[in-house]
Amino acid sequence: MERLRLSPLSYLVLGVVAERESCTPYEMKRDIGRSIGPLWPHPHAQLYAEPARLARAGLLAVTVESGGRRRHRYRLTDQGRARLDAWLDDDAVADPELRDTALLKLMFLSPNTQGAERVRRLAVARAHEHRRRGAWFEQWCEAAAGEAPPGTAELHRLAGELERTAAAFWSALADRSGY
Repeated sequence: MERLRLSPLSYLVLGVVAERESCTPYEMKRDIGRSIGPLWPHPHAQLYAEPARLARAGLLAVTVESGGRRRHRYRLTDQGRARLDAWLDDDAVADPELRDTALLKLMFLSPNTQGAERVRRLAVARAHEHRRRGAWFEQWCEAAAGEAPPGTAELHRLAGELERTAAAFWSALADRSGY
């Protein structure tokens, strides 16, 4: 039998279920939105499809409410725990992705007479957005001090640093001569 391929989203689902012991896809979506969601966008519909796929593979067990909305509640199986633990123990990770459409636009803009103003406007807008996001992460860290899981707190601290660095890059680009 071929080994089931698991994606980063698969491990996200397994990890959230492991942390909560049991949860619905809606609860997963809410928890992810409060933790890694602002840093790692993904189609929310997948949070409903992926747990069902993992349950069919035996990595999650599912119970369905008998009445009302008939919510599906998932919990980790021993096989699911083993796969999650093996992934967490594996030091290999894929190269990071930086999918910012502003970078794609920048690739096609040049500092000629028409492009210089476009680059400046783009850079000013991106610097503003990165400062806003950096402030949001800082506020989150202050508000959640001592209450957030350590991994989530560190994740948000790193995100704040990355946003400050990106804001500095775009600000410098906006100020650069020729732009």
